[in-house]
Amino acid sequence: MSRFVRASKYRHVFGQPAKKEHGLENVKVTGSAWDTNVVAASGEYLSINWNASGGGAFAIVPLPSPFNATPGFTYKLPDSLPLARSHTAPVLDTDWSPHNDRVVASGGEDGKVMIWKVDPNTFDGWGLEGWAPTDFDPVARLDASVDTTVPINHPSS
Repeated sequence: MSRFVRASKYRHVFGQPAKKEHGLENVKVTGSAWDTNVVAASGEYLSINWNASGGGAFAIVPLPSPFNATPGFTYKLPDSLPLARSHTAPVLDTDWSPHNDRVVASGGEDGKVMIWKVDPNTFDGWGLEGWAPTDFDPVARLDASVDTTVPINHPSS
């Protein structure tokens, strides 16, 4: 038996748990098992595929500014959040516009793609007593599903 121990630069590396102020609590992530980005971020907001009943939804959460304290921002999300709820099946993916931090697109299992615009006034009073969330409405809808009732004629070989 050899006494040589293989040198490994990872042998004495241990992770440390993240600090509470560097994370979010009370996040209800979807249980849909798709290969998807569950969380997407812009410079101002996060979109999280949410575990919601009655179809598909995703939450939009403002990001705290690293330069100044966001009034009313806590690291534990409230039980009710403003959700984007127009999908009739689970939301598969969301992605933010690279040109506008307030525009997000979502695609759902229902075959629909929707475009959403976030009004920053939606989060006025975020985390304060008596704050009530207002759900988002899409600004555009695209039907990406194929209508199966129309026969497709394939050329015969």
